[in-house]
Amino acid sequence: MAQMWHAEPSIHLSSDAWASRRTPNFLDRGRSSFAPQRLDQNRRPRGQVSRTPQVVLGSAVTAVLAARRSKVLQVARRAGWAQQPRLPRIRTDPEESETNFGRNIFLSTAFLLSSGANKVLLRILLVNVHKYAFMLGVLTNLLYITVFGLQFRYELKTAGEQDDESQADSLKFALNGRGLRLLAGAGACEAAAFVGLPLCASQLPGSLLPVMSQGLLIFSMLFSWWILGKRYDLLQVLGVVVVATGVGICTWPNLTADFSDDPVKAFGIYWAIGLFVSYGFISFSLVLKELAFVRFKQWRRENGHKKGDLNLEMVNFATALWQGWALMLLWPVNFAVLTKLDTATYFRAAFKHFHQAGVWLVAYLGVNLV
Repeated sequence: MAQMWHAEPSIHLSSDAWASRRTPNFLDRGRSSFAPQRLDQNRRPRGQVSRTPQVVLGSAVTAVLAARRSKVLQVARRAGWAQQPRLPRIRTDPEESETNFGRNIFLSTAFLLSSGANKVLLRILLVNVHKYAFMLGVLTNLLYITVFGLQFRYELKTAGEQDDESQADSLKFALNGRGLRLLAGAGACEAAAFVGLPLCASQLPGSLLPVMSQGLLIFSMLFSWWILGKRYDLLQVLGVVVVATGVGICTWPNLTADFSDDPVKAFGIYWAIGLFVSYGFISFSLVLKELAFVRFKQWRRENGHKKGDLNLEMVNFATALWQGWALMLLWPVNFAVLTKLDTATYFRAAFKHFHQAGVWLVAYLGVNLV
């Protein structure tokens, strides 16, 4: 509501001065021109204040802003936002913060070390078992099924009542509809990667493995943008472009130097592409798992259940099972394309070479679990 200001605030004017400013002729009628004027301490007539235009303008602006602020507060109180209670500050325990920080540092360091060790151990292991790359993928999958199955069983035994409901919903989601398709797709992608990675890596120089593994970052960003709808800022996109450029610069000279002299070995370029695509299968599997977690929350809301996350141990176990089924279906491809040995000879030679690998095989499988 507009307000009319009939006086100028913050400046006191006597009644004589107010009248003299409004009706000067009325006061001058009964006042002698020779009457002495009362002066203040600054030798100015009392009741009169000298005001510059800047002071007048500033007072008017202050008054207008005060009026508007008062009006805004009134509207805010009616709407209910002005008097909202303040949320209490969350005070974290210093010891707990230090514990979380130390744990994150430990996990990050363990992940980096295991990632680097995985590539080194794979290259060492392939020196002995490069002809049995498919069997290596099957052996790794059997280890996954065993370990993840035991973890899931332990989770079921130690779960409480609320966890039982969440785990029951997780099983129901994983065995039906969208959950079944997502986890089965993730398992199939991991099966393709488990065969493609050792097979292609065994045909390439060892120096290319760490470089080609950067394809995991490139494909992860691409698939998360395409499937999950994630958005990345310019700096993140620029970083991936720099990584992709570095991969190309480091890969191409090595390939041309190693395979250009021998026309038969020139096929190594296709092995490099196969290795790069294998990392794409791993990235696609990770994105499908993340999408399964998102769809599970939507599925619980649609069925009127409480909020809860998809059970991680169940996801790992179900994905490993689907991966095993896909590898079983690929056995004929192994004997038709990857080896010329018959079934009995292949298994005898594979177990012999795995036994010779010994410690390197155990170390490689252990690092894969991390």
